[in-house]
Formats: sequence, structure tokens, C-alpha cells
Amino acid sequence: MSRHAARRFLAVVLPVLAVAVGVHAALRNVPATSPNQVVEIAPGVYFRHGDLDGHGHCNNGFVVFEKFVLVVDANFPDGAEVCLADIRKVTDKPVRFVFDTHHHGDHAYGNPVWIDNGALPVAHRNVVGEMRRYEPARWRQAAASREDVGKLGLDSAVPPVITFPDRMVIDDGTQRVELLHFGTAHTRGDGFAYLPRHRVLFTGDAVVNGPYNYMGDGNTHSWLRVLDALEELDVDVIAPGHGQLAKKSLIEAQRNYILALHAAVEQGIAEGKPVAELRETITLPDSVSRYVGRMFRDQITKVYSEKKGLEMPLELEELGLVSNPSTARPGKGWKPPKKVVVRGPERWREDFELVAPGVKVVFANDHETLLGEMADADAIIGTASNEIIDRGKNLRWVHSYSAGVNQYIGVGDPSMPGIEKLVDSDIVLTNGKRCYGPEIADQAIGSILAFSRWLKSSIEGKHDLRGGASHGDARRPAWRAVDPGDREEMALRGREMLVVGVGGIGSEVALRAAACGMRVTGIDPAVQSPPPGVTRLRKPAALLEELPRADVVVIACPWTRQTHGLFGKRHFEAMRPGAILVNVARGPIVQRQALIEALRSGKLLGAALDVTDPEPLPDDDPLWKIPNVIITPHNAGQSEGTARRRFLLARENLRRFAAGEAMLNVVDKRRGY
Repeated sequence: MSRHAARRFLAVVLPVLAVAVGVHAALRNVPATSPNQVVEIAPGVYFRHGDLDGHGHCNNGFVVFEKFVLVVDANFPDGAEVCLADIRKVTDKPVRFVFDTHHHGDHAYGNPVWIDNGALPVAHRNVVGEMRRYEPARWRQAAASREDVGKLGLDSAVPPVITFPDRMVIDDGTQRVELLHFGTAHTRGDGFAYLPRHRVLFTGDAVVNGPYNYMGDGNTHSWLRVLDALEELDVDVIAPGHGQLAKKSLIEAQRNYILALHAAVEQGIAEGKPVAELRETITLPDSVSRYVGRMFRDQITKVYSEKKGLEMPLELEELGLVSNPSTARPGKGWKPPKKVVVRGPERWREDFELVAPGVKVVFANDHETLLGEMADADAIIGTASNEIIDRGKNLRWVHSYSAGVNQYIGVGDPSMPGIEKLVDSDIVLTNGKRCYGPEIADQAIGSILAFSRWLKSSIEGKHDLRGGASHGDARRPAWRAVDPGDREEMALRGREMLVVGVGGIGSEVALRAAACGMRVTGIDPAVQSPPPGVTRLRKPAALLEELPRADVVVIACPWTRQTHGLFGKRHFEAMRPGAILVNVARGPIVQRQALIEALRSGKLLGAALDVTDPEPLPDDDPLWKIPNVIITPHNAGQSEGTARRRFLLARENLRRFAAGEAMLNVVDKRRGY
């Protein structure tokens, strides 16, 4: 997140328990502390220095409100008990909330202790997911080695009871604590407790004071963006997750350490050194040496893995790509692949070979070479055909760069028969789903604005020279107001959008529409709960029922046997007069003659078509002559970002295929997506 984005973020009010503001002088001198010491760093605000070396405890904070106490970090169970005892020395007010800055055991395993004492654990919503992802196994290990965890008799960590998306405010007029999330840093759920009245920030382990940076569950590139956001906060005192209290300059020190680590690893990569050599030879400047400790070699490996694609790219994870466990190594019968054929840029070779050690990666971009390499290939990335499948007797995996795979599996239409041998085989098919969503969603919203604000007519140059308006001796050209007839211009705020298909593209459209103040209803057969931005979620059987409500209808579903010709005459008749249709899926989902009639009749305010039937659209097609139509050449998903994500996904799935791990974006060949 950029600094400007952080400013905008902090201006947005999200879930708020209570709102009140005050000003209080900040602590000017930061005292030195030692383990188990409690200091008051602002009126009613306390920092407890955790005994890390003796008991593995994190630092704690606690804030005394008028009628209750908020604790920062649950600690381990025995850490929670000693922290609670120290709170009782200060106040007899009940502890109402305990804020888990992230999911790690030394910050969250004490949740049961606080719950037993009447407190509710609070955290960013990603903490719940990270607990499910990591903590069952880690909890069992801790229970075997730590008496305080073992005696609880639980199977796993207790997750937070209250979660928030990006910001939650607790304010009773005497104290104000803003719980903030700026993205992935030390973990995917890092939260910060910011006290603006006192200019104090509790950082968890995203900012530490000493050699305590565990990096295994986070992302160091995103971490730097989070630190940029923290710099924008008005802060004097940093209460880190480990180590002594510090001034705001500790944020810069944390950043400088990560930057120095990046620079050293990048230099080693440029010199062609393997990671094993980098682990033994890298040193960092004295200015950041206090961050170097027992985890240093693992930190080098982490940064190397991020830069070389040896772990799941955060960008793909944030898009919501999911894996299919059925494609993971099944057991003794699994054999590592020996050869993968790629139709793609030759510049990818080094990256692909690195993530698939022991696999022969062959780049074949001309047809004859490609066919000649298929006999002993385990996989092909970038294309498939009947001939390729016939030649590839050992094929186990086909990867399509495109999100739609109708060309491979067919749609029940003679013009798109698919590859029958692929559909009927055990070959895994993966696709580029979600790689194109952000750009296509941008274009969808842009097209809607072009109609709702009459931009299309204005841009086409409907202007004249009006008499009476002059500047000197020359008349000034003045834009003539475009006459919308008896239709009003459509402000998006408060309008209804219906998104047919809320997968990778539709969910991105919904996010942007919601940001414009629209109410979004989604239609989808597979999605079980409304994605962010979607207010209501319905099944396809409700399509005709929902159409009369919608001011804008966006088609973003896959082209399958079920959706071929989905939108016909009765659907256009059901739509609200003056509605806008946007199709960013596939042309044959909409019956073309029914669309033409709806446009000519004036039933639709307009239609934005990034896809048509056929493609390319012939020069004499009547759609070109209808004025309230925007046609683009199926290019909505194209950008540098899309190209990068296509590469990242292909590389990540190759890494997983070579290692026998669960693969991303596996297509259900029978369902078509």
C-alpha cells in the first residue's frame, strides 16, 4: 500500500464500536525496559515487556478504559496469566477485549485464558484463516513441549471471536484504540493497535526491536508496503512485539533491515550463486546488524524463495486462487515428471527450470517442433489440440493461459466441439482463472460510465459553434449538451447491478461497483457465500426474477453447455427499460438477434461488448451500426499485470506439478470451469 493509499485508507470509517475523539500529550521520553517489567507509557496505557528468553512470551499492552480493559496480544497461556496478574495490580476493571496482532502461539495461544476471564479475542479476519492453515499441527507440537498449552486439553488454537476487515475502532470517550490492518507483513493477518490521542502504536511482530524477525508466514515485499503505511501514522512511541520500547525511528530500522536483506540476496542471484552458498556467505551492514540472529539463514532462504518463485506468489494468493488436493502426490504410485513442453516466451526458461529441478523443460513455439516433443512429455503448458493429445501418450497435465477453456472441453455446439480425448481422460486441466479479473473489471466499470454519463456520445464529437460566445475576434467552440431524450442520466450510487457469474471476473466487478455505491446481486451456481462487494447471492434459477431489478447487468460467467445461448428474448423482455448490458464473458452466451432487437427497440440504454458472436465481428454486422453499443476486440483483460500473473501462475503450477503438490485452478472438465 502506498503512502497516499494509506492516507485515503485512514480516512475511511469501517466497523466502529463507538466514536469519540480527544487529544492528549504523547510520551516524550521512551523508558528502557526489561523482561516482566510494566511501564505506563501514556495515561491509562501500559506496556509489559515479555520474558522471551525464559518463557517465550511476547510483549503485551493494555489500555484502561472507563469501564473495561483492552489487552494487546493474548500471549502463551502462562504469559496471559502473568499479564492478567499485572493488570490486577493496576485496576480491577474487567478485561473485555484481547487483541491478537496475529496467529502465532506466543501472541494467540492464551486466548482460552482470557475467554475464561470474560474477555473476547479480536483480530483481523485473516487470523482465523491462518489458524486453520497452520495451527492444528503447531498446537500439537506446543502441547507436547509446553505444559501451559498441554494442560488446556484442546485440539487446536482458539480463534478470535470478533474479526474486522481493515479497521475497527474502540472508543468510549476516555480512550480510543484503532485496530488496523494494512496487508501481509510478518503474517497475512497482521494487526496494529494505534492510539492517536497518545501517539502510541503497538505493532505485534511486524516491527520488532532486535533479532526476532520470523519471516516464514509472511511476505517481505508486502511487508515493506505495510511499513510505509505505518510511517504515515502520527506516532511517537512504538511498542514492538518483542524487544524494548522505541521511538518511531524503529519502523525505519525495520524497513532498512529488510531492504538490506533484499539487496544482498539480489546481488547473490545476479552473481549466479545458489541459495546454499548465499546462506553461508551473506553479511549485512553494521547499521542493521542488531536484527541479525539465529533466524538469519532462514531469512535469506525466504527472500530467495520469494524472488525466484519457489513459493506461492502472494499476488496469486490475494486473487483467491485455490488448489485442488486431488492433484497432489497420491502416494507410492506417483512418479516425478521428467519432461514438460512449454509454448511461451523463451525468457521464461531460467525461471521454469529453477522451480522444476530434475525436469527437462522444452520451449516449442512452432507447431512441428511442439508435436515432435510430445511423445515423452508429461505435461504441456500453453496449448492443446486433438493432435497434441494423440501424440502425448504420457500426458498428465495441460495448462491453458486463458480463463475460458471452451476450446478444450467444448460447449455442446458444433462450432466448438472441444477435445474429446482430453475431456474423457485423467489428464489434469488447469486454466488462467482470476488472472484477468482486475483489468476486465476496470473495463466493465469504464463501459458502464460511458453510458451512464453519456460519455460515448460526447466523445464522438457532438458539438457545434454557438453564436454569442466569443473570445476576442474569434468564436469559441462550445460543447452542445447531449440530449438523452426522455431518459435521465444514471448516477451509479444507489443503483442495482446484477452480476451473472461471481468468480474471478465477476467478483472484481462487484468490488468496484460497490465502491461506486451500487447494490450488487450475484448469480452463481457454485459460489456458496457472497464475495466482498456482493450484497445478495442467488442461484441461476433466479435469473429471470432478478433481471427486472437491475439497472446494469454484467455477464461474467464461463461459456459452458449450460450457459450457451443463456441470454435470449425473454431475458431482454424481463430487463428494466433503460438498463445497461455488459458482456465480458463470451459472445455465444447472448443470443445475438435478441440482443440486436433489444438495442434497436430502445429497451436497453446501451450494451458494452468485449466479446461478440462471431469473433472477429464482420465489417457488415448490424451491431456496428447501432449507436448505443460499445464494441471492443476481446482485449479487456490485456495489460502488463495480466501478463505477469499468467507467468506467475504457469510457473507456480509447474513447481507444484514437479513436486507433487496440489495444483491451482484445476478445471472440472464436466462442468466446464
